[in-house]
Amino acid sequence: MSQLSILYSDIKDFVYITLKLQARMHELDESFYSVKSTYSRINTYIFTRLTNDTKEGIGYAKEAMMAGFERLKDEEDLPMFSYDTVEELRRSFEDRLGERNVL
Repeated sequence: MSQLSILYSDIKDFVYITLKLQARMHELDESFYSVKSTYSRINTYIFTRLTNDTKEGIGYAKEAMMAGFERLKDEEDLPMFSYDTVEELRRSFEDRLGERNVL
């Protein structure tokens, strides 16, 4: 299995698990599972793991993030704040790509 395949799988699984916890636990701890906190955890994890900070690497990580979200979305109805979290993450990828003038 290639490094990118492992990275894709790790990101997809991390996003899936983190968003699932956010959807289920938000009412118990609104600060830890808020959009801002959950976005920060996922974003930090992805960009810490991403050693290939190029257009290809960022695009691949974005695909993995969306795959994790889509998997969860297919399994259960998600609250709106989960969609808001993913939108913030999507924007962060676009910002990173824009900083590199590779949009």
